[in-house]
Amino acid sequence: MIRIIIALSALLICVRSYSQDGAALAVAEGGQGLVKTNITTIYEHTWKGESDYFSLRGSYEFVSGKRFTLSGNMRYSIFDLKFRDNWFQQGANVTPAELNGDHHVLNAGINASFRTMLWGKPFISLAMVTSDFDKKGFRKIGGIVAGLFMLRLTRDTQFGIGLLALVNSNSKCPVFPMFIYRHRFNDLWAINLSGGMFTADFTPSRNDIINIGADIDVRSFYFNPSSPALHETCKYQKSVTRPMIRYRRKLGRHFYTVISGGVELKLTSRVYYGVSDRKNYMEVDVPTSPFGSISAGYTF
Repeated sequence: MIRIIIALSALLICVRSYSQDGAALAVAEGGQGLVKTNITTIYEHTWKGESDYFSLRGSYEFVSGKRFTLSGNMRYSIFDLKFRDNWFQQGANVTPAELNGDHHVLNAGINASFRTMLWGKPFISLAMVTSDFDKKGFRKIGGIVAGLFMLRLTRDTQFGIGLLALVNSNSKCPVFPMFIYRHRFNDLWAINLSGGMFTADFTPSRNDIINIGADIDVRSFYFNPSSPALHETCKYQKSVTRPMIRYRRKLGRHFYTVISGGVELKLTSRVYYGVSDRKNYMEVDVPTSPFGSISAGYTF
């Protein structure tokens, strides 16, 4: 699920670059660390959920052509958790002691995108390969292949539909449809709807964007439980929908910062056997929590 959201974000950046969407592109380019060469750091705190999250990511664009791009990326994440006993079901072989504290994850991957005309419509394709590591070494490798037909692609409106396929995944649904829609009403207001994100965007200047809406965020890490009843390696994954307000500010030609705040509403919070997300062991009852985050990035 994490890779799906990253892929949709990358496709959205490709679409914006394709349509040369003036003010929004000036602030948003490089914000995902996928298409442009950049370095981004994020710190987030969740109050009631009692967790801290830090991420440092960077990317380098090896090839930057009109039709084809190729980039490599890395992301280092630290999860600092303080789970409570009553969030776990009675008799569970996983206790907060297994999950609390720091968890470190390193993701490294290669992304390639290609843009062309197909059947008279702009077509954007994306291929991603990502590997996961932590303090125990290599954990998992996976990939995504996606294709998107842009049924409408103008400066003010972008609407596309396509398919996304998971490679080396245990998902019950490895192929599914997707769509991206963005419309700008005027120089100040626009709406975005793509995958797990919906926002109304207010752009008071070329260097400022205020997003009001919600997205879906998915994070996971691996751990080694002490219980002999469990697999040697287990995986914890949480997905939430987050109503929020976000302010992006471009401070210079290359430097930008983002401040956001809102509420995390749990969709799933689970412990899985092994490194996949196929065999569910138990639910973790993480409460609805307010959160705040700040990030900064530098795009070369």
